[in-house]
Amino acid sequence: MDPLDAVLKIDEELEAVEDPLLREKPPSQMPLVKEFREKRPLPPPAGLNAPLIQILQQRRSRRVYNPFKPLTLQQLSNILFAAAGVTARVDGIYSMLDYPLRASPSAGGLHCVDLYVAAYGVEGLEPGVYYYDYLGHSLGVVCSPCYPHTLSESFIQGEFKNAPLAIFLVGVLKRGLWKYGKAFYKFCHVDAGAVAEHIHLAATAEGLASVLVAGFNRKAVAKSLGLERGEVPILAVVVGHGVRA
Repeated sequence: MDPLDAVLKIDEELEAVEDPLLREKPPSQMPLVKEFREKRPLPPPAGLNAPLIQILQQRRSRRVYNPFKPLTLQQLSNILFAAAGVTARVDGIYSMLDYPLRASPSAGGLHCVDLYVAAYGVEGLEPGVYYYDYLGHSLGVVCSPCYPHTLSESFIQGEFKNAPLAIFLVGVLKRGLWKYGKAFYKFCHVDAGAVAEHIHLAATAEGLASVLVAGFNRKAVAKSLGLERGEVPILAVVVGHGVRA
C-alpha cells in the first residue's frame, strides 16, 4: 500500500466518535496518578524569570550536551511543574471534587500524558528513573539508585546519551477511551506535543538546552519504565547544558 494511503486509512479509523454513550460514562474509579511506595520530594516550583517573547526567541533544539555539568533539583522542579503541574482546582468535572487543572492543555481535560524522568545528572537526586506525581509535586521511584542506561541506549541518535536528563512522555489510553473511543489515541499525541513545548520553554527560561526526540526503541522504553498494557511511550525531551558545535 502507498504510504500516504496507509496513513490516511489510519487517520480515518481514528476519527472522533460522536456516540453520546461514549461521552457520558466515566469509569467509576478514575485514578489520576500512579502510586509508588517510595517517593522523592521536589522543592516548590519557582517562577520563570524571563519574558515569554524572550523565551520564544531564544528557544532552539540542541543536540550536544555537557555530560559533566548537572542540572539542579530546582531546575527539574520548575520544568516539571511548567509541563504538567497543578495550577488550579475546581469541583464538578467528571463528577469529582477538587479536580486538578494543569499547566498544559489537554483534550477533554483528561491529561493523557504521564511524565517519567530518567535522571543521570541532577544535583540532589540519585541517578534513576522516576515518575512525576503532579498531585503532590513529587517523584515516585521506579528505580533508584540505578543508572538508566537502557533508556539512554534506546535513542537512535547517539549524541543524546550524554544528556543529564531525559523526560519520557507516556500516553495512558484508559483515561479517555471511554469518552472518545479510538480517537483518543490521536488526542494523546496532541496532548504530548503541548506538554513537550512547555518543557522546551521552561528549559529555555532556565538557561538550559533541550530537544524533542521521537526516534527511540519504544519496546525497550516501555520495559525500562515498567509500563502496563495501554501505556504507550510517545515522545522524549532531552534536557541539559548545551554545547555549541
